[in-house]
Amino acid sequence: MQAKILLIPVLAIGLAAGGFAIGKVWASNSANNQHNMSSQLAQKLGVDESKVSTAMTEIQDEQKLQELKDSLQKAVDAGVITQEQMQSVIDKQNEIEQKQNALLEEFKTWASQNNIDYDKLQSYLHTGKGMGDRGGMMPNGEKPTDMPQNPPTATNESVSSN
Repeated sequence: MQAKILLIPVLAIGLAAGGFAIGKVWASNSANNQHNMSSQLAQKLGVDESKVSTAMTEIQDEQKLQELKDSLQKAVDAGVITQEQMQSVIDKQNEIEQKQNALLEEFKTWASQNNIDYDKLQSYLHTGKGMGDRGGMMPNGEKPTDMPQNPPTATNESVSSN
């Protein structure tokens, strides 16, 4: 029984961390789309593209953080984690994101040193696999079929009684 009680918060934190990390990885796949949209919007508004791109990135980051907070608040409301644990998960997510950003920059540097156009390479990576950064959609617009539709809760049958 003690192990089951500990397993639920660990699963919730793991799912939140994994989902956020996966979303971050696949979000890089949409960088070209965001660049194109930023460019077009800047052109239509007659402003510098870097301002539009920066604003769009800030808005996306704010939305992702709010989505994470909303999801974790449901776990707090269900008694799966405490408010303090929720903040710990958010802090850990920020730490993981910083590490992922550093690794991505390291990969971009490596690609450049090896005469690989990272931006062009992105259109060939992750095609048709995994989740996109919006609503779990894959690049072709389909929903992934192998992902669980309902996260485990303290009340459903996702945890065995052993």
